[in-house]
Amino acid sequence: MTGVVIALLLVATVVASTAVARRLAPPAPVFITVIGIALGFTPGFPAVHLNPELVLFTVLPPLIYAAAVQLPWEEFRSNLWPISFFAIGLVAFTAAGVAAAAHALIPGLNWAEAFALGAVVSPTDAVAGTAVTERLGAPRRLVAIIEGEGLVNDAIALTMLRLATAAMLAGSFPVAAGFGRFAAIVAGEPVWGVFVGWVAAALRKRTGDARIEITISLMTPFAAYLLPEALGGSGVLATVAAGMYIGIRTPEMVPSGIRLRLTSVWEIVVYLLNGLLFLLTGIELSYVVTGFHREPGTRLLLHGLAITAIAILLRFAWTWPATWATNRMTGERVDGRMPNRQLVFLAFCGMRGGISLAAALTIPESVPGSPLIVFLAACVIAGTLVLEGSPLPWLLRRLGIDEDARREANRSNEAERKARSAAIRSALQALDQYGEKASTLRNRYRHQLALLARGGEEGETAPEDRRRELVQMNLEALAAERRTVIELHRSGGIPEYVLHRIERDLDLNEVRLRNLISDGAAE
Repeated sequence: MTGVVIALLLVATVVASTAVARRLAPPAPVFITVIGIALGFTPGFPAVHLNPELVLFTVLPPLIYAAAVQLPWEEFRSNLWPISFFAIGLVAFTAAGVAAAAHALIPGLNWAEAFALGAVVSPTDAVAGTAVTERLGAPRRLVAIIEGEGLVNDAIALTMLRLATAAMLAGSFPVAAGFGRFAAIVAGEPVWGVFVGWVAAALRKRTGDARIEITISLMTPFAAYLLPEALGGSGVLATVAAGMYIGIRTPEMVPSGIRLRLTSVWEIVVYLLNGLLFLLTGIELSYVVTGFHREPGTRLLLHGLAITAIAILLRFAWTWPATWATNRMTGERVDGRMPNRQLVFLAFCGMRGGISLAAALTIPESVPGSPLIVFLAACVIAGTLVLEGSPLPWLLRRLGIDEDARREANRSNEAERKARSAAIRSALQALDQYGEKASTLRNRYRHQLALLARGGEEGETAPEDRRRELVQMNLEALAAERRTVIELHRSGGIPEYVLHRIERDLDLNEVRLRNLISDGAAE
C-alpha cells in the first residue's frame, strides 16, 4: 500500500471518527485514540509509526501557535499565577514524584532513566485539553488555565528530558547547566517569539494579497520554534509568545476578507493535525504494547498501572495547595475564587497525549531503559486519556460546571449584544452626513439593530425566542435568493462567475445572521 493511500486512509479515519464522536459521550481525542489502538491491533493493517521528529518539528509548532493566537492575552495575564503553578510547579512536582516512584518500584531503573520517565509524562497535552474544553463549554477562567498550562508545560518538560538524556549518556547530572538552560529558555525564548511575531505582523500589514498573508501566517510558528530548538531550547515558549503577539495584533492588522479566509485555513490545519496526532498516537500505543517483552506481561502491566495512578494522584495532590497559594499571592477575594467543583474538574484535566509519546521516542536506543520508558509512557497516555478524559462530559454535568458556563455565556452574550448595538448606532451616526443617499444602508443597519434589540431589552418576556424567529425569517429569505440565482445560472441567465459573486454576498449575510444566535444555540 503506497504512502499516499495510507495517508488518505488515515485522514478518512479521522473524519469518520470525529463524526461518530460527535454523537457519542467520549470527547473526540479520546475516541480517535481508541480507534487508533484498535487499528494497530487489526491484522493486516499497514505499519504506520509515530515519527517523533515529525511530531516535534512539524505538528507541535502550528498546534501550539494556533492555540496561543486564540487564547486571549487578558485571560492569560489575569491567570498567570495559576498557570505558572501548574505549567512549571506541577510539571516539576510530577516529574520528581514519578521518578521517585519508578526508581523504587522498578528494579534496574536508575535515577537518570526514572527522571526521564517523569519528564516525559509530566506535561498535560495542550491539544487534548483544548479540544476537550472547547467541546464541553467550560467557564472561560477554567479554560484559560487548562489551555495556558498545556501551552507552557511542554517547554519545561522537554528541557528536563534533555537534561535527563544527557545524564543517561554521560553518567552524571549537569545541575548547573540545567539551571542555566532553564533560565535561558524562560528569559530568551519569549523575546525571540515576540520578535518573530513583530516581523510577521509587519510583513503581513504590508501585503494585500490573502495568499501571501496566509503563507506568512503558516510559516510563523516554524520561524519561532526552530531556531531556539536548534540552540538547545525547546522552541515552545517562543512559539507561544509569537502566537499571543499575533493574536493581540490581528484585529487591527488583518482585513476582514483575509481574516475570514485565514480562519478557515487554520481551522482545517488544526483539525487535521489534531486528528492525525491522536490517531497515530493510538496506533503507536498498540505497537509499543505488543513489541515490548522484556518482563512478564503481568508485572509490566502492574508497573504501568502504578505509574499512571501516581501521575493522576500527583495532580490531585497539587491542585488544592496550588490554588490556595494562588489566592494568597493574588489576594483573591472569597467570592472570586474558583469553587471546589471547578477544582475537581481541573484536577481531572490531566490527559497526556502524542507529545509525551513523541518525547519518549526521542530517547536514544543506546540507553538501556529506553524501551521500558516508552512502554510506561504509553501506559500513562492511554490510562489518563481513558480514566480522566472519558468521564469529563459526565463530570461537567454532575458538578454543575455546565451551569457555570451557561451563566457566563449569558453575561457575555448580553455584553456582545450591547457592543454590537453601540457599533451599529455609531455607524448610523456616521451615515447621517450622506442624507437620503444612504437611506437603504441606514435601513439595513436599523434592521440589524432591531434584531439585536429583540435579544435582550429590559421588560421583554421571551426575547430569545423572538430574536430566533426574526433571524429564521431572514435565513429563509436568503435561501429563496440563493435558489433563484442558482436557477438563473442553470437556465443560462447568468454566467458562473456572476453566480459565485452573488453567492459570496449571500454567504456573508448568512454567517452574520447565524452569529446572532450561535452562542445561544451552543448553550
